[in-house]
Amino acid sequence: MSSINDETRLGNAGAPGRIGTNRPSRKRLKPPEVAPTQPKRSATPATPRRVVPASSEDLRSRLYGEPGGATAQLRLLDVFVAHASPDRAQDALEGLIEQPLDGDDRGRVLRDGTILRLGALGSPGADAFLLALAATTESPATDRIAALQSLASRGVGEDAEPVVRAIALRDEEPVVRRAAERVLEVSTRLAVASRDGARARPPR
Repeated sequence: MSSINDETRLGNAGAPGRIGTNRPSRKRLKPPEVAPTQPKRSATPATPRRVVPASSEDLRSRLYGEPGGATAQLRLLDVFVAHASPDRAQDALEGLIEQPLDGDDRGRVLRDGTILRLGALGSPGADAFLLALAATTESPATDRIAALQSLASRGVGEDAEPVVRAIALRDEEPVVRRAAERVLEVSTRLAVASRDGARARPPR
């Protein structure tokens, strides 16, 4: 009898698989707490939205007071042109061109950029300004070529053709000379096509 009790006590103490064993209870491990991730902040601050000038006078004062240089001036000019009506934009650009310029490069860059934007708007008064820019040797070749291309897209008039021909023959910049030659070629083709079209029309 004592031997059976001894075996029972031994079994209860540690024998696996028996009912009533005194095995230590297993504790459930909690998953580690993860801190919520914060959204990454951009290294560069957001660019504040530029306020569109309310009038031509406001545009002039804002342009000449712009602290960021000629690039910032032209960017502000693009904002104004994009939001203004075509007539209002043309009046403002022509007014800027007629303003006296500063003697530094910033004034020249602003004037050249204004003329090119006026030509892109299709303003009837832009031809004379574009022609003057194309003939200005102090301006960069890129601006002069852009002025010539704008003239070609609009059509070179009889008054402008002698100036463009002089640029094609005598300008110091080879790239500008080639651009002027292409303008003359386009002008000649357009003139021939116009004459042929007039001859082909039946008389009324």
